[in-house]
Amino acid sequence: MNQKLKRIIRTSAIVIVLLTFYIIFAVNQGDKSAKNYPNDINTENKTITNQSSEKDTSIFELSEQQDTDTHSQNDAKNKNTDSEFSSDSQTDKNTDTNKKEDSETDSEHKNNTDTDAENALAEMIFPYNGEWNLIVVNKYNPIPEEYEFELTEMKNGKQVDSRIYDSLQEMLNAAAAEGIYADIGEAYRTTEEQEAIMDEYINGYIEQGYTEEQAAAEAKNWVALPGTSEHQLGLALDINGDGITTSDQAVYDWLAQNAYLYGFILRYPYGKEEITGIDYEAWHYRYVGETAAREIYFSGLCLEEYLSQ
Repeated sequence: MNQKLKRIIRTSAIVIVLLTFYIIFAVNQGDKSAKNYPNDINTENKTITNQSSEKDTSIFELSEQQDTDTHSQNDAKNKNTDSEFSSDSQTDKNTDTNKKEDSETDSEHKNNTDTDAENALAEMIFPYNGEWNLIVVNKYNPIPEEYEFELTEMKNGKQVDSRIYDSLQEMLNAAAAEGIYADIGEAYRTTEEQEAIMDEYINGYIEQGYTEEQAAAEAKNWVALPGTSEHQLGLALDINGDGITTSDQAVYDWLAQNAYLYGFILRYPYGKEEITGIDYEAWHYRYVGETAAREIYFSGLCLEEYLSQ
């Protein structure tokens, strides 16, 4: 009995020990499984994250490549645009050059045309039609043989056409009222006096070293040949300052603004030399009548231009 009980107790102890080992083993296996499971999740997450990163990297690289391609295309477009712009600029430059050349050609043509017109006008014949105040006298229009007039002598001994005497005195009095005192240096001249003045000018240029031919040509720019001078009409005057209270320039300025009111014009204006054939003379005034003087003054024309309209 004691022997049988002892075996049962021994067997039970062995079973208990085995169960205990089994339980411990089972528990250890469970802990190990529990520990490995999160690691597997983390590994999967890491793998997924890495794959995503690789994908993102691929996308970034693709984006960079697209940007590079886009920049290349834009650069190519810009280059083409620059080329087109350069071509347009060259075209514009050529156009501007052509325009400039055309403009210069037109200008040259206009100048030639203007010169031709001036030359034609300068050589125009103005037949005397009886209007004494508008008679044209120059190297192409000599004084007509039938032209007649009477002279009136002024206080200084100079003579003028009697028909302009009153207008001249009125103008001189108006100037004096404004403190401008003028002197009539030249008025009517005889043919002999005109010849003497021409000879004086020619000799003066010869003394300066001009040849006789050169001197004669230069003198003609300042003095009309006998028979072609307005001074021989008694309608033209050389008006200067009195040399005491009034300068020449003061007189010229006053006459330029007021002479037309009394029927006188600046006969040889600046810029009209090619037409009148005489260099600019600020002192030379010619009577044409109040109506014509006013129209000539405001139009800026010289007498030849006015009569050719």
